[in-house]
Amino acid sequence: AQGNGAFPEGITVLDGQIIHNSLGMKRANIIGFNSKGRLVLKELSVSQIESEDIQHAVSFLPNLILQGQPQISGDGGWGLAPRTGIGQKADGTVILVVIDGRIPGWSAGATLRDLMNVFIEYGAENAANLDGGSSTEMIYNGQIINRLWNVFGERYIPTAFIVMPR
Repeated sequence: AQGNGAFPEGITVLDGQIIHNSLGMKRANIIGFNSKGRLVLKELSVSQIESEDIQHAVSFLPNLILQGQPQISGDGGWGLAPRTGIGQKADGTVILVVIDGRIPGWSAGATLRDLMNVFIEYGAENAANLDGGSSTEMIYNGQIINRLWNVFGERYIPTAFIVMPR
C-alpha cells in the first residue's frame, strides 16, 4: 500500500494488553469491547482499562450515542468528510458504518450528525466516530468495498476493528 498514516495515537488495546500508549497516565476516550463483547465508550486511563475488563480498544472521539442518548448537537462542527463509525444494539449486534466522501459525483461525505443518525436508524444504543477522512476504509474478503479518498493512495492503517468468524 502507498500513502501515509501507520502510527496509532492514544491508547490501543489488543487481547487485554495495552500495545500502544502515547498518552502516559492521561485519560483518553476509549472505544472498545470488554470480555463480554459489550462496546465500551468511556474516558479511561491506562490503569482503569484493566479494571474495566477492556479486551480490544482504540482511542478516538466523539461518541455519537451513549445509552441511547444522542451526543451530537448541530452538525457536529467537523463539516462533510468520509466517515467511519462503530456502534452496538442492545442485543449485542455490532454495526460498522463507512461513508465515502470528497468524491464529486459519488459522495460529498457526512457530518457527525449524519453518521449519528445512521446509528439511530439502525437502533444502536451506543456508537462512536472512528478515524475518517483518508482512513475511511472497509474491506470484505480481502477486497476494498468502498471508494477511498486519498491523493496519496491507500493509507497504512495502524488500528482496525476486524470481524472474524467464530
